[in-house]
Amino acid sequence: MNENTESTLDPNKDDLPLMANTSFMLVRHYVLDLAVNFHREVINGTIALFLETNKVYNKTANAEGAGRHPSLQASLETGQLGPSCSLACAGKDKMSNLANYGDGRVTNVNSCNHSNNEWAGGISGTREHCGDGDDFVLVLDCCDLVVNKVEEVNVVATAGIDKLIGIDMLKPEDSIYSHGLQNDLQSSILDAILGLAAEHWQEQYNYYIQCSKAPGYNELQFQTDMWSLKIKKPGVQSPKDFPRVLRIWYETKPEGGSVKWTKDQIGSPHIIFLSQSVLSGGNHLCGVRLSHEIAHAWFGLAIGARDWTEEWISEGFATYLEDVLWANAQKLAQEEAKEQQQLRSLLRWRRLRDEIQNSEEELQVLRPNKENTGEVSSTGATIVKHGRNPGKIFMQVHYLKGYFLLHYLENQVGQKAFLKFLRLFVERFHGQLILSQDFLHMFMENFPQLKSQGLSTETIYEIWLDVAGLPKPLLDDAVKWTESRLVREV
Repeated sequence: MNENTESTLDPNKDDLPLMANTSFMLVRHYVLDLAVNFHREVINGTIALFLETNKVYNKTANAEGAGRHPSLQASLETGQLGPSCSLACAGKDKMSNLANYGDGRVTNVNSCNHSNNEWAGGISGTREHCGDGDDFVLVLDCCDLVVNKVEEVNVVATAGIDKLIGIDMLKPEDSIYSHGLQNDLQSSILDAILGLAAEHWQEQYNYYIQCSKAPGYNELQFQTDMWSLKIKKPGVQSPKDFPRVLRIWYETKPEGGSVKWTKDQIGSPHIIFLSQSVLSGGNHLCGVRLSHEIAHAWFGLAIGARDWTEEWISEGFATYLEDVLWANAQKLAQEEAKEQQQLRSLLRWRRLRDEIQNSEEELQVLRPNKENTGEVSSTGATIVKHGRNPGKIFMQVHYLKGYFLLHYLENQVGQKAFLKFLRLFVERFHGQLILSQDFLHMFMENFPQLKSQGLSTETIYEIWLDVAGLPKPLLDDAVKWTESRLVREV
């Protein structure tokens, strides 16, 4: 795709740009601290982001000789901590050409922004030792949000954190060391948290919470546009030197699309609020919905889609697992669980059939980019095909076709073997972004006997992922579901 997605985006098309420069930096974890204002219909508060440089970038940087502080412990032992890395403020200036960036950098940005209140007329900011070089800019996807402040989080000040990295720290009064040493300490702490073994998940979780509450220091320059939030720290010219933990103060817009308000719930990508009307509507409705959201802890959070056009990787898996989780929660006998699943499958099939009959064909494809799925610019920016199509918001095709594809694969090997495979898959790809091919290749590797039966990743693409309409195997299954005892009774 073109490097400058924003400038080349056709306003007459419905593609959604994703501007984040993920080729350089990735968000490994986040902690929300939010308040909901039902009267104003906004959510406000903070999000703490725990960042990590992309492994691909790390390889390149290491090959060029980029490295960490030569001796972290030695520097701490000398007591030569150097001055605080707080920035002194000089005169005022205007924002200069921040949108014209390439490869994640900004050229000759001479002023800083601490507010987006005057965006339309040119933001006034504070000039803070902005040099003439190229500073690295972190680009985050951001839409329909009012960002009020961005600051570094001083995780070094977290109580007891020195025990985690095994270093005795002689802390200055404000817990802020010289610039280079501060960065190395922050990185060592975050790397230690990320490196905790799976069995120490609760300890890791507690560290994230405690670090997210650490005091802020150094407000960073930022700018928002229609699709993104751009953040930079003057003098920092590479991702490896960029702050590892940020806190962003923001508020949603009542008229925006980042949060949808309905009568029974507020939905957003990372949080769901259920109203009393849902909670009092019977255990079944609440249980199924909660099972779906719990399933997103694995598919959607622990494992995500590398290409956002492949929504089925999140929603299809969550829809499949909601039946499994809810059946286990009800402690159903095997036959009873099977009958409930058949009834739900029939209802979902009818909804999918009706949706396909009344929607655009191009919105019915689970992998619309086909063989180009996963392609991004050198910065990591990409587009979500048809992501701004208003009809797409109300469609369930990624939920339902994804659900039926997983059941199709389950039927090839049996539920017990398939669930065991899913556990292996989560262990292997935990914390990663994946494509459909990652899942399908591992599936075929684990069940090589299926190849002799005519099943391959290519046939799955042709029947399920790359085409519109109802997959042919569903037509035969629908007949079987209508013969179920529970379906006949209903």
